[in-house]
Amino acid sequence: MSKYIGVQTGTALPPPVPVGKQTPIKQGIGRADTGDDLESIGTTGTKVEHNLRQPNLVSSRQQQSVKLQAPPQSYVRDDVTTLDRKFATGIWAKMCRLDEHQQTLYDHGWEYYERITLPRYKVGGGKIRLAEKGETEVQTRIYPLFDCSMSMFSDFGISVSLYFSTLLILSIILAVAAAMNVPNIMMFEGDSWSDGQQTLRSSSALGDLALIGSAYCDQTAYVECDNCDVSKFKDTRYVESATSPGTYFYLTNTCQITIDAVLVDFATVLFLFISIILMGWYQRKLAVRFDEKVQTAADYSLTVHDPCEDAIDPDEWADFFSRFGEVACITVALDNQTLVNLLCEQRRLRLEISLQLEENSSYDEKIGFLNEEELGCFEKLANGINLMKGLPLLHKELIAVQGKLWEEIERVSKSGGYPTTKVFVTFEHEEGQRKALNALSTGLIAAWTDTSKNIPVTQRFRSKNVLKVEESKEPSATRWPEVHISTKKKYQERLLSWTLTLAVIIGAGFSVYGIEKINTIVAAGFISLYNTLIPILCSFFNSLESHASEGGAQESLYMKIAFARWTNTAIVICVITPFTATLNGVNLDVDNFVIIKSEVRTIISIVMSPTQLNSSTSSSQLLFQVYTVLFADVVSYPIYRILDFGGVLNKFFLAPFAKNQAVINNYFQGTAWSVAERYTDITKTMFLAFFYAAIFPTSYIFCLASLIFNFLVDRYCILRLWKSHPATGTQVATISLKFMLVSVLAHSVMSAYWWSGFPFDNLCLTLDGGEGGAASQTVQTPLGQVVTASGTYSYCDQDLLKNWKFPALPEFQGEHQWMTSEQATLVSITGIASAVFVGLIFFGFFGSGIFFSLKHLFVPAYKESGQDQNIPFSCCRGEISSHIPEYKVAGFDHPFIATSLDNLDLDLQLSWNPTKNETFHDWCLCSDEDLGDLVPKNAPRTRSKLFAQTKYYPPNEMGVYKIREIDNLTDGEDDSK
Repeated sequence: MSKYIGVQTGTALPPPVPVGKQTPIKQGIGRADTGDDLESIGTTGTKVEHNLRQPNLVSSRQQQSVKLQAPPQSYVRDDVTTLDRKFATGIWAKMCRLDEHQQTLYDHGWEYYERITLPRYKVGGGKIRLAEKGETEVQTRIYPLFDCSMSMFSDFGISVSLYFSTLLILSIILAVAAAMNVPNIMMFEGDSWSDGQQTLRSSSALGDLALIGSAYCDQTAYVECDNCDVSKFKDTRYVESATSPGTYFYLTNTCQITIDAVLVDFATVLFLFISIILMGWYQRKLAVRFDEKVQTAADYSLTVHDPCEDAIDPDEWADFFSRFGEVACITVALDNQTLVNLLCEQRRLRLEISLQLEENSSYDEKIGFLNEEELGCFEKLANGINLMKGLPLLHKELIAVQGKLWEEIERVSKSGGYPTTKVFVTFEHEEGQRKALNALSTGLIAAWTDTSKNIPVTQRFRSKNVLKVEESKEPSATRWPEVHISTKKKYQERLLSWTLTLAVIIGAGFSVYGIEKINTIVAAGFISLYNTLIPILCSFFNSLESHASEGGAQESLYMKIAFARWTNTAIVICVITPFTATLNGVNLDVDNFVIIKSEVRTIISIVMSPTQLNSSTSSSQLLFQVYTVLFADVVSYPIYRILDFGGVLNKFFLAPFAKNQAVINNYFQGTAWSVAERYTDITKTMFLAFFYAAIFPTSYIFCLASLIFNFLVDRYCILRLWKSHPATGTQVATISLKFMLVSVLAHSVMSAYWWSGFPFDNLCLTLDGGEGGAASQTVQTPLGQVVTASGTYSYCDQDLLKNWKFPALPEFQGEHQWMTSEQATLVSITGIASAVFVGLIFFGFFGSGIFFSLKHLFVPAYKESGQDQNIPFSCCRGEISSHIPEYKVAGFDHPFIATSLDNLDLDLQLSWNPTKNETFHDWCLCSDEDLGDLVPKNAPRTRSKLFAQTKYYPPNEMGVYKIREIDNLTDGEDDSK
C-alpha cells in the first residue's frame, strides 16, 4: 500500500539519524486504519506523514458486532468489474428475491471478492505491478484476461511464474516431438499397416477415430497351435471347430514393426531427454531473473536454525549480526505453539458464538447462556454427540479453552519462559545477508558439534555457538505453526503419511484389478474417478506432516499425488489389460454392451468421459483405455476447473442468503489450489503419453493439447477464481523436472518392451506351411466359416515386462523365438539404450543426492545466486514484508499476529491491510481481548515473553523515506498539502 511517497534525488531531506544509533520506531507507526488519519498528497513527490491512532479497545462482543456489520472499506473506484458480479448483483439477485439489506450485504461480498480475493494491479507507472490486498490509496484494477504478458506472473511468486513458463516450454517441446512422429502416424494409418486401419475409419464412434494413426491392428488370422492351452487365452482369442469338438484355432496378429518406426521413436526419446535437461538449465536462469526482478524478503534475510534456547533478546542478535551489515529486523521465534493454538481457538469460538447470536441478545463469557436444564431434548442430544454445536456447547468449549490457557501460562511462568527455536534476521542491504551467509555457513557436523576451524571465535554466537544458518524462505511461505517441530517428529509424520498414501494406491490397484475381471469399462471409469479424488486424499495425508515452509509442503504433496496418479493412470492400465489386447481388443456383443452401458452410466457422467462407451471395436483394448484418460486430461479436467462447482455454490447459492457480512465474505474467499497439484496434472499426462508413445504416437498431440488448455484455463482461474497462492520458491519446479526426466526414462524403457512384444499374440511360428506345417483350411465355427492361415504355431510368452526381464533383449525369448532378425536387432539397440538411460537418470537422482548430502556434512551448502540489486530493504515499502509470526484461522479474513506490535513498522513489515473499523491491534493475539485477566496489562514484560520477539530497526540514513508523526505538525496545517 503506497502510504509513503519516494523522495526524488536532490530533494532536501531532514537530518539523518546519527550513525550507530539504531532505535526502534514508536508503537503505532504503520498503516492508518482509515484514509481520514492520513495527510495525503498527490504526485508532488514530497513527504507523506501519518500516525496510527491507538484503538479504543471495546468488549469482544462489541468488536465482533462492529466487524460483522462493517461495509467494505472505501476504495478508489474503477469501472472494471467481473461479468459474474454484474450477473449476480443484477439478474440473479432479483431471481433470489433479496431485500434491500440482503442486496447490500451481497454486493459488499462481491466487492470483497474483487478487492481482497482477486489479484489487482496498480494503474499507472508504465508497467503492471501487483497491488496489495485492499489497496486504498491508489487506483487499482482487476488483471485483464487477454492483455497480459508472461512477466505479469512474476508478481505472483517464483513458483507460479515457473509453472506457466514450464507449460509454454513443454508445449514447444511436445510440438516438435509430435512433428517428429508424423512419419510413424502416417505409417500406422497407411496401407502397409493393417490395411489402412479401415475398421477404424469406417466407424462413426469418436473412440475408434481417435485411434487412427496408432499401432491398432485388426489384420489377424486363425492358426493351429500344437501346445496351446485355452486357459492361457481370452475367450475372444480362439474359436472351437464345430465339426471337431476339442479342436481350437487361435488368433494371431500379422502386423510387424519396421526399422523406420523404431528409429523415429528412438530419436524422439533422445530429443526429449536433451530438451528437458536444457529446460531445467533455462529454468534455473529464469528463477534467478525472476528473483532479481522482484525484491523479496528472502533477498535480505537469513534463518538461524540452532540458536541458544535462552537467547530471546532481539538486540543481542542485532548486535551480533551488525558486524556483517546494517540490521533491519530481528524475529526470535519461540516454542509457544500450544499457547498460540489455544488463543486462535478462543478467537474461533468467539466468532462462532457471535455468528449464532440473535440481534439485541446479550452474552457474557463469565455467565454464559441458558442453563442446560432449559434446553429441549433435541438440543441436549445434539450437544451431547457434537452433531450441532449450539450456543451452550460453544460457551462450554470456550470456558474449557480459557482454562487450558490459564494452565499453560502458569506452567510457562514457573519454567521461566519458552525456549528459542528459530531466529530470522533481515538486513537493510542484500550485501549484509550475503556477507553473513558466506562467513557463517559451515558443514552440518560443525554446526551440530559447535566445532569448526573455519569459524573464528569472534563469529560464534556468545563465542561458543557455531550457528547453522541458511537463506530464509519467503515470509508468506513460512508455516509458523510448524517451525519448531523437531526433525525426528517430522520423519515420523512423513512415515505415517506415506504409509497411508501407499495403502490407498495398493488398494486402488487391487480394486481396479478386481473390477476389470468383471467389466473393463467400469474399471476405466473407476480409474478416472480415482484420479479426481486422489488430490483430496493426498492433501489430507500431507496435512499430517509438519513443514517449516510452504515450499517443502508443496514438494511433499507433489510427490504423493504424482506417484499415485502415475501408478493409477499408466501402470495399472498396463497391468490389468491382457497382453494380447495391446494392439486389438474385444468385440462386445450388442446385448452385453447395452447392459454395461446402463450399469456404468452414472460413473461415466461423474468423470465426464462418455467416450469410454463410444467405441464399436475396441472397448477393452489397451490403446482405447489410454485414449480415454488422455481425452479426460485434454477436455474433462480443464472443464472441471473452469466451471468451479464449489465456487459457484458458495457465491451464487449460499452467499445471497447468509445472515451477516462475515459469513458472506467467507463464501468469497476463492477456490483453494496448489502449484504442486497443477504440476502433477501436467506430469501425469506427460508420463501417460510417453509411456505408450511408441505404439500410440498421437499421444504427443493429446499431451500438447492438454498443455495448451491447461495454460489458458489456469491463467483464467488464477485471475478470476482462485485464492492467492503462497509465494513458494523453486522446490516444486525442481522436483517436477526430475519427474519429467523419469517420464522420458519410462518412454525409453517401455519402447523397448513394446517393440519386443510384437506381434502381441503369444504365438510363435514353429513350422511354415511349406516346411511341413499345417495347410490353410476352411473351418466351420460358431462364428461361421473361418479360413485359417498356413503353418503350425506354438505357445510362447512374449511379455518380457511381466516376466521381469530387464532390459528388454532378444536373448530373453527362451526356447521359442517370435522376433524377426530385424526386430531382434532393433530391440537390442533400444533395450541397451534404456539401461543406459536408467543408469544416467538414477545416478543423477540418487547418486548426486547422496554425494551432496555427504558433502554438506563437511562443506557449506550456501552459494550466491543472482546479482545484488543495491536496493535497501526500507525502500521496498508496499512491495515486501518481513518475518512476522502470522497464524491463519478458517473463517477470518486475515491472519493473527503472534507478537507484540511494539517496535514494528507495520506498513513495511506486513503485506496486508485491516479493513475499515479495524486496526492491526484487533488482529494481534498479544492483547487484552485475548489475554484479559490471565496476564495483566500492567505486566507488559511478562506478556511479551509469551510471544515471539520481533523488532524493527530503522535505517541509519533515510535516503528515500522519512517517517514523522503527525504530532510534529502544526494544528492549522491543511491535510491536503
